[in-house]
Amino acid sequence: MPTLPLSPTYPRSKNPKPQSSEKRTSRARSIVCD
Repeated sequence: MPTLPLSPTYPRSKNPKPQSSEKRTSRARSIVCD
């Protein structure tokens, strides 16, 4: 099932680093928006 790992929910476990980066970007965007 290559669709599950590709999902944005699974990568979190597979690639915890990318997730962190995304979270950081999201927070930075929020701050910039504010």
